[in-house]
Amino acid sequence: NNRARVIAEECIALEPDFWGNYVLYGAVHMMDYWLGYGKNPEKSLDTAIQFMEKALGMTDVAKGQVYPILGYLYAMKKDSGRAIELGEKGISLVPNGANAHAWLAMSLVLAGRAQEAIPLFEKAMRLNPLPPAFYSLHFGHAYRSLGRLEEAIAMYKKTIALTPDNIFAHISLAASCAMTGK
Repeated sequence: NNRARVIAEECIALEPDFWGNYVLYGAVHMMDYWLGYGKNPEKSLDTAIQFMEKALGMTDVAKGQVYPILGYLYAMKKDSGRAIELGEKGISLVPNGANAHAWLAMSLVLAGRAQEAIPLFEKAMRLNPLPPAFYSLHFGHAYRSLGRLEEAIAMYKKTIALTPDNIFAHISLAASCAMTGK
């Protein structure tokens, strides 16, 4: 993440008018929050939101991609209404956008609405048959929150197959196995 921060800063310095550079920098701060880097997690989350909003102000083409990510950041701040609104807005702009569906599903899980997230994760995986590992990781979280532990375990194993060093997947797999008595 520290290397990504340097790259994002270099990208912004080289091309300050490209919205994607601000999405990248926002993602770095989102990872700071997830990984517990820095002294102030709330500031990391607020900074991530700030850079995603800046990116939105710079593009019309990619709004459908950025809205759901921004929505997820609001879900992390416990603003479920805003999160879901932004996620749905993203899907309305890119109805076949796999990532838009996955990010909205992730927001729904954080909002305590995991059952509604399941069909969105399924659709995201149909739209992108070779999805990034974060789809299956968060799909596993949805299943686990619903008590569907065997399905959660399968998703965490899928995540580990895609990203063997993913600490979140290993922790979630261990927790789910413990919950089943394995």
